[in-house]
Formats: sequence, C-alpha cells, structure tokens
Amino acid sequence: MRLSPWLLAALLGFCLYLPTIGGTYIYDDQFITHNDPRLTSPSQWSKFWTQSYYPNSQDRLYRPLSSMTYAIEWRLFGDRPWVFHLINILLYAADCALVAELARRLGGIAIAYFAGLLFAVHPVHVEAVAGLVGRSELLSTGAMLGAMILILERLTPTRILWIALLFVLGLLCKEQAILLPIFVMGILGLKKVEERAPQAGRLNENQARKILLLVLCWTDTAYLILREYSRMKLSWDPGLLDWTMQPLIRAVGINRWLVPFSVLGHYAMLMFVPYKQSIDYGYAVTNFVQRFNDPFLWLGFAAALVGITALAISLLKRSWLAFWCLLGIALSYGMVSNFASLIGTIMGERLMFLPSVFFCILLGWIVWQSKSRWFLRLLSIAIVLGAARTTVYASQWLNRLQFYQRQTVSNPRSERTWWLLAGELDREGRYAEAMAADQKMREIDPNYWVGWYYAAQIALDQHQYTQAWDYLDRAWNCNPAGTLEITLLRQKIRDSGGLQQEKIRHNAPSTNS
Repeated sequence: MRLSPWLLAALLGFCLYLPTIGGTYIYDDQFITHNDPRLTSPSQWSKFWTQSYYPNSQDRLYRPLSSMTYAIEWRLFGDRPWVFHLINILLYAADCALVAELARRLGGIAIAYFAGLLFAVHPVHVEAVAGLVGRSELLSTGAMLGAMILILERLTPTRILWIALLFVLGLLCKEQAILLPIFVMGILGLKKVEERAPQAGRLNENQARKILLLVLCWTDTAYLILREYSRMKLSWDPGLLDWTMQPLIRAVGINRWLVPFSVLGHYAMLMFVPYKQSIDYGYAVTNFVQRFNDPFLWLGFAAALVGITALAISLLKRSWLAFWCLLGIALSYGMVSNFASLIGTIMGERLMFLPSVFFCILLGWIVWQSKSRWFLRLLSIAIVLGAARTTVYASQWLNRLQFYQRQTVSNPRSERTWWLLAGELDREGRYAEAMAADQKMREIDPNYWVGWYYAAQIALDQHQYTQAWDYLDRAWNCNPAGTLEITLLRQKIRDSGGLQQEKIRHNAPSTNS
C-alpha cells in the first residue's frame, strides 16, 4: 500500500527528530521557555499580551500565542523539556504534511512527494525544531499553510472565517504572517474558478474571493496599526542592537548594501549544500566591512541574478506555479534579508523556515517538469543526504555543554559561542574552564564589553570580589550598551560585603554607577 504524500512526509519528519525528545534548553530557549518569570505564574500570563516576546529586547517582537503554549505546558507538566520537544516535533510533522498537501493541490501528487520529503529532511530546519524557540516558526508557518490549503477549496462563509482565524493565529505567533494576503492573491490566480450557476442565497466564487481579500487586507492593516501605536511598535531603533549579532549597525556607505549579498550567499549555501551549520551567524560569519575576495559575496550576487532571471522567465512562459514559488521565496526572505530594514540578527537558520516551503515546492515542480531521470536521481540523493545531515546535526542538540563545545570548535571566531560555553561552564562550577572560554571571547575583540562583564560574573561566583570589580571597570571603559547590567552587578558586589569599601570608592566610575 502506497502512503499518501502528506502522511509519508509527516512520518519522516517525526522520525528524524524523535531523538531530540531527549534534548534540553539551548541558547535562547533558556530565556524564552525556561527562565521567563511570566511562564510559571498564571497571574502574569496577561503580560504576554501586553509586553514583548523577549522582555527588554530592542526589536519589540510580539508573539503572545507562542509564549502561551510554553506557559500552558509549564502549568500542565512543569520543568520537563521532553514535553516541549515532543510538541515541537509534532508541530513539525504537521507542517511537513501541510507542505505536501499544498504541493499536491497546486501541482499534483508527484510534486507533493518531492516537496514533502525534501521539506521533511532539509537540515536548515534543525534549529527551528530542536531549538524550542523555533516554535514560533512552526506555528506561524503551519497557520499560513492551513489557510492556503483552505483557499484551494470552494470558498464558503465558513471557510473564509476559518482562513481569517488562521491568519490571526499566525500573526500572534510571528510577524512574518503579514505576508499571507500576498500569498493568497497568488493562489487565487492559480486556482481554477468552477463555472457554476449562481444559487439563491449563496456566494459565487468571485464574490467570495473579493470578500476574502477584503477580510485579509483589513485584518493585516488593523494589525499593523495596532502594533505601531502600541508598546510593541514595529518601528524601533536598530542602533541599540548588539553589534556582534547585527554587524550591519556599524556598516557605512556601500558596506551597508554589500554585506547583505554576502549573507544571501551564506543562505544559498545552506539551502543547497548545508555541510556546515551554526547556532550563531553574527560577527563570526560576516564583518561590517565587506571584502571583495569573499566568495559568499559573489555567490550572493549569483543567487540574486538567478532569482531575478527565473522570475522573468516564469512570467514570460506563464509558469504560474513557479512564479508564485519564486515570489514566495523573495517576499519571505525579504523580511529577514536586512536589505529593506535591519532585523534583530544578521542571520539565522530558523529564519529560512518559511522560505524553504516555497523552495521545496519549486524544486519538486522543476524535477516533475524536467521529466529527467537525472533530476529525479539527484533529488533522491539530496533527500537521503539531507536526512543523514539532519540526523547528525539534530543529535548535537541533546546536551547543552557538548553542543557549545562543538560550536566553538567549528566556529572559533564566534564571540557568542564562547560566551555560551563560558556561561555553561560557570553554571557547572568549572570556573577555570569558564574563565578560559571567556578569555577566548575577549581575545577576539578586547573592546567588546560583554566579555569583561561575564569575566566579572565568573569572578564573583568564585567570591573574587576585587577581580570582579576590576573586570567591570574594563567593561565600563568599552562604552557598553549594557550600562544597567554593569550597574546591577556592581550593586551585587556591594551587597555581598566581600569588597572593601575603599576599593569601591576609588574605582567607581563617575557616571551611571
């Protein structure tokens, strides 16, 4: 018996990530899904709807529905990371099934098999599934896929209501859902209108389409207005970001426009040949000064040229499914590309989750249209290799300390991975190793205040108060963005009573301390 495309894709996605059920909280998971005080207190759940996704963040992300899922899981199951990981795996399996079903309705069963399997095994999804904070990607993309599938049915008032509801749910999970009305317009162009005699009291197809587009566009407009005139404004000052995560805040002149092409080159490599993956793609990957001997810059130029050419050819040849997929890639990637405006990070694998939907459907369409055995064999090899790479990389997310250690080996110039390793060693009481890891971070950039700040934290944990105070002085002299953090840590040293008051008086900075 042959399994249907959606079921096969769901089973493959579920099986590949089932080992991650034994994982823990990695990187941002600790802040978003574990240490946030709002999670464990139902009386504070309302704050998810009035405050940002990550408290005190500069980019004011607003994802209350994603946060509520973590809070409910905490309420029902407590501190059991395996439950959080199991929910992520199930959501991913559902997304795989939805991708396959959308591909089937748009292009047929053969494309559905190709797209569904390729999506299920693509290694670029590991961060979104094995990392718990990737749930916002899983939920938002799933809601959008569900809405697009419903659009391919006969539009009735009930279906229009469900599509609008899924749209709202997607918006409350992640901001990328604002693109849904554009995707819907493209699907409506692909959908064949059945010629039926109008029935009394019932909407015909054209009327239903107009109502649907009006509902979606007005919902999108209301969301944008509410966000802009609330505490979670969509507009914010990117200059307040940490430059090691977003080097573009220091880019000037032509570098501001060249660096995103280098980032595009890195993304193109990840989509086609993800042989090396990382949890951090900040300053470790690309500087704020672009060099012309960077191969990823030219790969980015080539990717942009190929994309524009493919869009033009598909338009001229009226290959509407290909055109819709290419447009979907361009729009969904455009939101995270840093071309139009800066986002909170220069690059991240989970940011490619939505673009990969269109990418996989497009590759399935290309293989089917080519009718070439070579294309089919290449895609089959890609699926096998993708499954192997996904299995290997996902298995690294099970142990936090070992994962950070591997990351520092594969990305030795990444300040943030050394910081993560130092923090984990410090929590385990391995202070000498933690200070050595922090020293690596400070060697990469001695003028980055965070390295000195965490050196002070490690020294404080060892009750080395004088040394901790000296490290904070160095952090302060770096013109830090984290003046509040430094001030609070100074106060913690004062409260400890372990440092002579004379030392405090003589070394205290003249401002903000």
